[in-house]
Amino acid sequence: MRKIVKNFASPPAKLTSPRCMTQMLNIYNSRIGKDATYYNMDPVVDALNKLYHSKCGYCEAQIDIVASENVEHYRPKGTVNSLDLPAGVAHPGYYWLSNEWSNLLISCPKCNQPGHKGTRFPIHRHNRRVSTPPTLSAAGQVVVASNSHLLPPLSREDPLILNPEFKEPGEHLKVIDSGELKPVHRSIYGAKTIEVCGLNRPPLIAARKKIIDRIVVQIEKRIESFTADVEPLTEGQFRRELDTVFDEITDRLDYKSTFTLVARMIIKNFDTLVLSKIDPIFHPIIRNQFDRYIDN
Repeated sequence: MRKIVKNFASPPAKLTSPRCMTQMLNIYNSRIGKDATYYNMDPVVDALNKLYHSKCGYCEAQIDIVASENVEHYRPKGTVNSLDLPAGVAHPGYYWLSNEWSNLLISCPKCNQPGHKGTRFPIHRHNRRVSTPPTLSAAGQVVVASNSHLLPPLSREDPLILNPEFKEPGEHLKVIDSGELKPVHRSIYGAKTIEVCGLNRPPLIAARKKIIDRIVVQIEKRIESFTADVEPLTEGQFRRELDTVFDEITDRLDYKSTFTLVARMIIKNFDTLVLSKIDPIFHPIIRNQFDRYIDN
């Protein structure tokens, strides 16, 4: 998961069109979010795919290669899962946000399916959950600006699932050498996001571990050339070869790359994730060169 910068004040035109406003007025009156259609129209989907580079907003896997994206409602447009509500309490869902730009992100089918995110939406303090939409204007029209997550009443909620458009995921999630995600400093947001979205599914763990293992293997190959009996690399050549490996790490920081959190964690925790797996005799020169590379 990585931070996504979205201009909430500039939604695709479809979401503010007169026809969409008419649909939203009907949804306000019927309280049925499933009747919404504008959120799933091509211009909206295209805008989200461009913003997310066709990657899942939760697990950061590439979607378009193996599946179709889901336009995910962060706050569910349908009935909120009872797992996130007090016993005996029901919630109709945030139906009034079904076409709201700040409530839409891209998700892979796995993260968004029932059993994972689905219609889950846990928050701190149940008594702060918003269950009714803002009032209509004096003319009986939907006031789009009142749906902002930055304004009351939504701003009083404290969602426990990380939204990459709202919080910096790296402050709450970290990658360990097994490829698993763990919460940073016992972050409840990190822990709940991992749990609800299933971010430690075996294929995701394997994909993240593969990135870490590749960096280790590439460094070990350079060590073999540096210590070869025949025509070994000079120290200068070894350092330059290490830089090509470090390029692989920084290349993965690009927004288009998958699992960019892994690259950020490797840079932040290089000793733990990479150096600890390499013969200690080479630690000083590798660490020194890595520091030089990062500083430049």
